[in-house]
Amino acid sequence: MKNFYRIAVRAAAAVLTLVTFTALLVLVALSFKQTQYLLLRIGNKNKPAQIKIETYKKFVEGHPWYLLPRMKLAGFYSELSSENPEKTEYLNSAIEQYRIILKLDPKNNDVLSRLGDLYSEKKDFDKFDILYRKLTRLAPENAVYHARLASIYYSRNMLDKALEEAETAIAKNAEDGNPHMIMGGIHEKKGETAEALAAYEAAARNFKKNKKTLLEAKCRHRLGVLYLKTGLLFDAMQQFETTIEIRPALIEPYLGLATTCALLGLNDKIISTLTGSPLNPESIDFLRPGTLPPRAYLMQTFDLLGNAYLAKKDYINALRNFRGAKTLGVRYKTGFIDYLENIARAQKGQRRTQPRALLQEGLLSPQDIPAGGETVPLEIGTGMDIPPELKQGIDVPWEEIEKKYAEGSLVTGKVVNATPYGVVVEMEKGVRGIVRTSDLSWARGYILPDEKLSPGETVKSMVLDLNKDKGEIALGIKQLTPDPWKGAAVRYHAGDRVKGTVTDVSDYGALIELEEGVEGLVTVSDLSWTKRVRHPSEVFKPGGEIAAVILNVDEQGRKIALGIKQLTPDPWKGAAVRYHAGDRVKGTITATTDHGVFVKLEPGVEGLVTISDLSWTKRLGHPSEVFDPGGEIAAVVLNVDNRNRRLRLGVKQLSPNPWHEISGKYAPGTVWDGAITNITDSGIYVELEKDLEGLLPVSRIDLAPSERAEDLFKTGETIKVKVIDVNAAQKRINLTREGVED
Repeated sequence: MKNFYRIAVRAAAAVLTLVTFTALLVLVALSFKQTQYLLLRIGNKNKPAQIKIETYKKFVEGHPWYLLPRMKLAGFYSELSSENPEKTEYLNSAIEQYRIILKLDPKNNDVLSRLGDLYSEKKDFDKFDILYRKLTRLAPENAVYHARLASIYYSRNMLDKALEEAETAIAKNAEDGNPHMIMGGIHEKKGETAEALAAYEAAARNFKKNKKTLLEAKCRHRLGVLYLKTGLLFDAMQQFETTIEIRPALIEPYLGLATTCALLGLNDKIISTLTGSPLNPESIDFLRPGTLPPRAYLMQTFDLLGNAYLAKKDYINALRNFRGAKTLGVRYKTGFIDYLENIARAQKGQRRTQPRALLQEGLLSPQDIPAGGETVPLEIGTGMDIPPELKQGIDVPWEEIEKKYAEGSLVTGKVVNATPYGVVVEMEKGVRGIVRTSDLSWARGYILPDEKLSPGETVKSMVLDLNKDKGEIALGIKQLTPDPWKGAAVRYHAGDRVKGTVTDVSDYGALIELEEGVEGLVTVSDLSWTKRVRHPSEVFKPGGEIAAVILNVDEQGRKIALGIKQLTPDPWKGAAVRYHAGDRVKGTITATTDHGVFVKLEPGVEGLVTISDLSWTKRLGHPSEVFDPGGEIAAVVLNVDNRNRRLRLGVKQLSPNPWHEISGKYAPGTVWDGAITNITDSGIYVELEKDLEGLLPVSRIDLAPSERAEDLFKTGETIKVKVIDVNAAQKRINLTREGVED
């Protein structure tokens, strides 16, 4: 018996030794494999991807079950595929490697998502769909996968599916900006502006919170574009400016801001925006085509700058930019460039021709030609030749002129010529000076000297500058009186009520002269609390007297902001006290738009019912299908945003949500008769009862490859359908024709 126990103990010890030795061998082998892999990574660290691929392929062939190097190899193929999209072999090799990894590790979510993304690059969307659907089952709480599905569906214009996935992603993670951004794009494509604005705004907030500045900037830009399309120009300007502040390297926001400024008539801002942008023609190296912005952007830049300079009567810069636009392909009316060339030539101080063709076409008026073919005074600093009429007499030495006409001295002379660009004054025989338009009066907008001064008239002026190289004396008339803007901040304060004379009316507002040389601006947004003023000319006439309230005084910038509506109380004050979420209200419809119905609750206070809050069940293409301006409407207050002066209303909230009852009535598997109301790319809408529709997706219709739904069904036709499911959260009924007999 003792021998038996002794033999058993020895046998157990031998087995234990064998197991330990085997484990040690495995550990050594693993360590050796890991050491080899580590050395492989170090040795290939700074080598090109092509060389890395060859070395990693050899390693993988020797260690087919080792996943880490195979993952690296697949990554290198993906990298080369991105750099060389025309070479499909790299993309196919990456897919092959990830498929091998997936066989070894079928529930690796990272590999599944990478493989799905590669299939989307290959445009094999069926396999992409299968893989990402599997991901949503393996990780049901991961919002990223739903967002990715939404993105691909959106790119394929499958908007209903994209919307469903985006909503699911948001429900799982409301802090992620990506699904909000995709939802904004979906609503934008559908023409649902209000919903698109809300989605982009939510996306921008989330991206800002997560410090994703590029994505935030892209959302802000889309907000600017939508505001621009809907005519909310100041909101558009704010979004474009914010976008530029966040990401100054982006090109599109500069064009958006410049276009908005063009609609507002802000020519100086157009020029400062575009010349301070990456699109500035002066800073672009046209000799390096690879670095040029897109042609269409350059065309738009040149055209916007040309029109801005033209409005400012800077014909030299206008001509330069219009020529650039024309070179790139912009077409202008026959003779337009010739017309500008003549005026620009005059502005440079050269002789202008008087082309008969331009006069006959009405593009050039006789008033544009200086009398007697005389030259026009030269602007300081242009570097062009001095016009003959400004050159000093050869009998008067410059040293004598410097002594007699020192800077700051007062002189008297006779007007030789008055042009749109300034007044030429002769102080004595052979000695002439120029009073430029900007030095005639402190009043802004004083443009035509010939209305004030005539040849032969005696004028007093002050010597401002002597330019020996150019032989030019610069004079000033406005400098004879104090600058009226000095002390403006002492004379005028925010909140003061003032009266003034309307001097100019433009698209964006009106200039009010408070005293000679001091003007304030009333923008169109500060005209009325209650009335929507389309153009300031509805309120102002040049020369009329007007009362206003000072909003801000900027003495250094020579600007005073005025308001007319501030003469009366703000109707929004106390709105948050008068209106609360849940209140039932009545109002008058003032407008129906693509994104909803505007309702006036009291003078100056309007609320918006978005199209999604009009009905629980009815699918509306446009609110005007149900509501007309001028009609009365009842609604429920959903939200009051006193700060942004917004009040959100709902009509459907007047009645309980019927979708709980609908879910019970239209149980899955039940068959119903319904009339076809609409046939779209995504499917057929079937009316099951009044104002309630279900969707029969195209995928649930038995169609031949060459057939379309319109070939088999017609709007108004009654068909039998079976309920697949009811999604009460998304207010959707999914239908099928499978297993249904008409």
